[in-house]
Amino acid sequence: MDIVEYLKPKFVLMENVVDILRLDKASLGRYALSRLVLMKYQARLGIVAAGCHGLPQFRLRFFLFGAHSSEVTTLKFLHKIELQHSLTVPDFGVVLLSPVDLMILVLLRNTVAYDEGQPHQLEDALVLRDSFSDLPPVVIIFLFY
Repeated sequence: MDIVEYLKPKFVLMENVVDILRLDKASLGRYALSRLVLMKYQARLGIVAAGCHGLPQFRLRFFLFGAHSSEVTTLKFLHKIELQHSLTVPDFGVVLLSPVDLMILVLLRNTVAYDEGQPHQLEDALVLRDSFSDLPPVVIIFLFY
């Protein structure tokens, strides 16, 4: 999160294993979310079946998305699923999810299933350039003595 604070990008996407929410009562996930909120980012977190969105895997992944408050955006990461066990912080657009709601999201939005004989409609693959396209250029100066 220190690099986000230093670079101040318009958007932030953090991806990790689902265990980040299980380890030590989700302290790592809560830390990352709270740092984004303190830096005036709108934030959403959730569990996604990455294979449904163009990644070549079927494992569940934890995603944390942030948009700087200067960006006009509607974060549709959670769509309009009614979550009963969540705490919403409207000033920053943050939704803190309980484990029950995370499982509801997984079951309702992220089922990975297909028939072998059916054609597959996958999203375009994401490349590293897509992730870093809005970062400032890096200037390297070599000094020779």
